Amino acid sequence: MKVLFISDGVDVEQGAFEFIKEINRRSPVFLYGIFLPKRSLGYWLLRAGSFFLLPPYNFQTEEKLIAAACRFSDLCREHHINHSSYSGRGEAPLLKLRRESRYADYLVVSYTIFQQKNKKLRKPRQYLSRILHHCECPVIVVPDQFVFPSKNIIAFDASASSVYALKQFFYLLPDLGANSTILVNVGANNNKNGGLNKTNLESLTINHYHSLDPTCLRLNTANELSEWVVSQQAAILVAGACGRSRASQLIKRSFLSGILKDKRMPLFVAHR
Repeated sequence: MKVLFISDGVDVEQGAFEFIKEINRRSPVFLYGIFLPKRSLGYWLLRAGSFFLLPPYNFQTEEKLIAAACRFSDLCREHHINHSSYSGRGEAPLLKLRRESRYADYLVVSYTIFQQKNKKLRKPRQYLSRILHHCECPVIVVPDQFVFPSKNIIAFDASASSVYALKQFFYLLPDLGANSTILVNVGANNNKNGGLNKTNLESLTINHYHSLDPTCLRLNTANELSEWVVSQQAAILVAGACGRSRASQLIKRSFLSGILKDKRMPLFVAHR
């Protein structure tokens, strides 16, 4: 597996790296780190053109980037992770992210990045939407403090994107796919998505998720759903997103915003 890792260029975010470290312990990965100045991440995510180049770094920023990349290499060697890295010089960041993500299995990013102050990116889901827009692989968002997942919660609305996320999660993280799994109905009865076909769903999941709860939990409001998901311990939320060319409908839902704001649960988002 090739895994991308985005850092703010100050340090290696502890939670995100701990997640990767555990994944590598179970099945070795190749980790590619991308280090960018802290102040510029939201800045370049907002650039309309893919050819936007980062401004020249001052001496202090240069030193921080070098130190972060060295720390990253030291941690990878310490934990026997095959790795390489890029420090944001000489190439348009959006092109770099898109090119690397096209040939990567998934991207891991810290919740810390979503807490940066930016006038146009004021909410965590806005950062996530921007990253999804420029990324061509699934994205895993990891909080600084978390318990490695022993339970999967799959947000399911019977759309092609939610089925795609369900499959991608198992294909990319089969060890986690073996965990206890709960399907949560987030609108699967909507005729727009063809409704919930339990027979088709069970014929797919029985071959992937051996510890799947056969009932599809249904909660009536976004607040109920958000509160229930946040109350789960040692879990990861799996969600689908519709397309990179526009903000995902799922990202807009208030329950996902609440989960991002809570900052305690890893989030896996796969988009087509």
